[in-house]
Amino acid sequence: MHGDALRKTAKAEPVKPSGDFMMRALRSIGVLFTALALVACGLHGVAAAQATDATTEEIVAAADLRAKAFLDNLSNKQTPVEQTFDALLKGGPLAGKKQAIEALVARSAGLESRYGQFRAAERIEAKRIGTDVLLAKYLYKCDNFPVVWYFTFYRDQRPATATSTTRSWSVIAVRFDTEIELLGL
Repeated sequence: MHGDALRKTAKAEPVKPSGDFMMRALRSIGVLFTALALVACGLHGVAAAQATDATTEEIVAAADLRAKAFLDNLSNKQTPVEQTFDALLKGGPLAGKKQAIEALVARSAGLESRYGQFRAAERIEAKRIGTDVLLAKYLYKCDNFPVVWYFTFYRDQRPATATSTTRSWSVIAVRFDTEIELLGL
């Protein structure tokens, strides 16, 4: 008889979930779908950021080549300083600013006598501002004292043409100083 009692209990009617239980289950499912959506959006954002980083790396590499070539040529006594600035500023808004270029040429002509012979150039910072501006800082290492060079590159906003499908980068500002302590800020 004891076994019959167990069988009767086992055949009892199934328990119907209460309304409160159903609401909690639906909320849990909603939270799960929200979490999955956030993860999916986050992964999309990571992929987009990686694509942007690759583009930034390419832009910085091209700017780095240009700036280092300028700094190397600046110290090269075989290349006139005016020609070095002309090559750097070619295609940009500063290319036609004769007085501004002459002032930079005059200031940079005395670098070796003031700070010693040039030994190496090192990029110490490259920072994109939005999608079309790149700020770059370089240490121009001389025997006695380093000089900090600042370059601002800008991607022109002209629409693509039949002959050029890409917008070009040009130097829109260049300057130098010896305020090394400001680099730590």
